[in-house]
Amino acid sequence: MRRAGAFSLILTLLGRYLDAITTFIIVYGGLGYEANPHMRPYVHDPPTLLLVQTLGGTAMWAILYLAGKVAGGRIQRALLWLAVALSWLPVFNNLLTPFGCSPLAVVYAR
Repeated sequence: MRRAGAFSLILTLLGRYLDAITTFIIVYGGLGYEANPHMRPYVHDPPTLLLVQTLGGTAMWAILYLAGKVAGGRIQRALLWLAVALSWLPVFNNLLTPFGCSPLAVVYAR
């Protein structure tokens, strides 16, 4: 399970970094804005944004990894892949934003 854990951590962080990159492209390309009000202050400070993404992704992965250790079996692997899926969801959202479709917009709607 160690290899699967390391692989899922790498994919989780990759998703977080791609989220930051696609967000930069959208914001600085004039294609949209950062919808997450908690992340807006960091969009204009790339080193801080990458730090927040790294810490957030690692914390989320660690919580799901430890929960999987307790649960064991297939649930353990499912939770590792849940961390990956949750990290990549904003990337797909960002890729759809320039086309006028933002599946995560309902999460941030007021």
